[in-house]
Amino acid sequence: MRGSPEPRTASNQHVGAVENPSILSRGLPRGGPASVRGLPAPPAQVHSNAIGFPPTQRTTWQTRRLSSGGQTKAYQGSNRSGLADLAIPPNSREAETTTQPKEPLGQAQSGIQFASNSSKTTSPGDGTQTFSPFDALPPLSGASGVSGRGTQGDSFISRNTLGASSEQLPRPGGTFANVAHACQYRTQETPEQKAAREKQQAELKYSGELQIYAAGGNKVAPLMDSRARPAEYDPTTFSPAPLLANPNPPASEVNVYRRKHPVPTQRPFFELWRPLYTPGIYPPPPTWLGEYNPMMPHFVGFGDIRTGVGVHRLDSGEEFLWANQLNLNMDLRLTATERIHAFVSPFNSGNRNLGVRFGDNTQFINQTDFTFDSLFFEGDLGALAGGFNGHDAKFDLPFSFGLLPLFYQNGIWAADNVVGGAIALPARHFNPLKWSNFDATFFFALDKLDSPAFVGDNNAAEAFGTSWFIDAYDGHIEVNYAFVHDSRGEHRSYHNFGIGFTRRYFMRISNAIRFIANFDQSLPDEQRTAEGHLLLIENSLISQQPNTFVPYLNFFYGQGRVQSLGRDLVAGGILFQTGINFASDNLTNYPTLDDTAVNTSGAALGVNILGANFASQLVLEAAIVNAHGSAQFRNAAGDQVGLGVRYQKPLNHFMLIRTDQMVGFLQGERDIRGSRVELRWKF
Repeated sequence: MRGSPEPRTASNQHVGAVENPSILSRGLPRGGPASVRGLPAPPAQVHSNAIGFPPTQRTTWQTRRLSSGGQTKAYQGSNRSGLADLAIPPNSREAETTTQPKEPLGQAQSGIQFASNSSKTTSPGDGTQTFSPFDALPPLSGASGVSGRGTQGDSFISRNTLGASSEQLPRPGGTFANVAHACQYRTQETPEQKAAREKQQAELKYSGELQIYAAGGNKVAPLMDSRARPAEYDPTTFSPAPLLANPNPPASEVNVYRRKHPVPTQRPFFELWRPLYTPGIYPPPPTWLGEYNPMMPHFVGFGDIRTGVGVHRLDSGEEFLWANQLNLNMDLRLTATERIHAFVSPFNSGNRNLGVRFGDNTQFINQTDFTFDSLFFEGDLGALAGGFNGHDAKFDLPFSFGLLPLFYQNGIWAADNVVGGAIALPARHFNPLKWSNFDATFFFALDKLDSPAFVGDNNAAEAFGTSWFIDAYDGHIEVNYAFVHDSRGEHRSYHNFGIGFTRRYFMRISNAIRFIANFDQSLPDEQRTAEGHLLLIENSLISQQPNTFVPYLNFFYGQGRVQSLGRDLVAGGILFQTGINFASDNLTNYPTLDDTAVNTSGAALGVNILGANFASQLVLEAAIVNAHGSAQFRNAAGDQVGLGVRYQKPLNHFMLIRTDQMVGFLQGERDIRGSRVELRWKF
């Protein structure tokens, strides 16, 4: 009912809600040995304002004696929308009779709700007592309640320490008229009472006996202040729409994008089934590999076509060459983790490309080769196991096998396609050594291992090794090891080890140190093909324009016949990353300085300049090679000096033009020079 509260009598009792954080909800099983008519339960959780009681819910209550000496009894209740624990102070009247509600609870006003109770009650002379809903409220006059803590941050009154009866509390008009009037007595406690309350509150622990139940079994009604009411529409609440003397022209709306437009991108050469990077909603994928590893098949082909002209002066003579190359990648993607990948370059064989050699005897160079350079399957055992067993992947274990590429230490330690397999342990960490992240790869190569250590025979070697990638010590570490076995039985087996560390220093220098060592080959010293070591130190300066102006200075020192684990003919020499004067173009037979590092040392000093918005690239470099050690092991007859320049510029989003010029001064050999222009179309 609304309006002023009715006087409290035995047949018409009122229950109020006060803004007291001690009265909090707690879920309990429904039912109980005793129930009291007219006492509702608060909502499932406590709101910071007054607690609103649902008006039409069946409520049952039962008594339970707490373990605090039997002085206090807590009434536990449940209804269909919320559950509660409410404490009864000692000497108050406890419910011993069972009644059933016959009429709905009243409506709330000013934060207080009222419950009508017209049931008959017995007198104390009959041996029973009548429970007043006001006895469920905490003592407000001269008493302090101890609030115990339950689970999930909720609390409930569990005992009353000073024995004040709720019948002694002043109730104007038979009930509390409003929340503020009811709460003013709560602050009337002495320092001794406060200290006692805080002490017992600190000692009180929740026994864990109570269970939490939500309304309907699995849902909890949202919290809402019981005093909240729908508000009538008031047009003055909202500001009027602004009146613009001059409406914004459409052009000004476009200007906020500062002439931005979609970036054109090159599509793959061909696409089957689901396209690559397209918007929209895709149809449900098939689940041939399980519901947790759905199939998303799509087949794409991409790569580039290179055509170039080179005019060179080599040690063997002058050469004027037009060459062409097609690099085609084919990717059959089955799931998010499984795919079959193939690569073929049909217009070249080894390091010779389809084209025309001009000169006194012009000739057509037919170097077609349609065999696959790589063809492998890769996937994740964790994803496959999860799909087959019907659950999410519980681990990650990537693997691959077939004719697959090995590319480690930025292509310095290995850059080759081999017949074999690999398995990886990704995204691990190791606290004892302070490794924040590391990956470990284990691989084997059974055939197609190209290496000068086996004199051009790529069927003579087998390799078994591992590579580790570690993020630690403010940098990145890469460690590689492999044992190379000579399957021909010619005692050329050896161990190949590599390690690299990359980090920045003083926020100005990017540095990478790499060390490669070959050892334990059983041949005599003068016949060993893989015995030695190489030290590489790569540095670049972080300028004020770190993305567009990058000076660099790289050093190397090679001792003995050091070899990469595997190096394809098209990959160049082991020093191909040291500078542009050591890198061939793999197209027009462009000349370089000695790139083997066999008994040589040297450096490359240059600058890499990128235009605004990366619209062009210009590289200027000077390099030097110093020969040392036994001349019979070296490829370089003596010291060498080279000057080089590279310029490239994109013509559109799928074509670029590139030109390289170099000149080399070789001691004990004919000087070299090279000039080339290349057009590349990416698809």
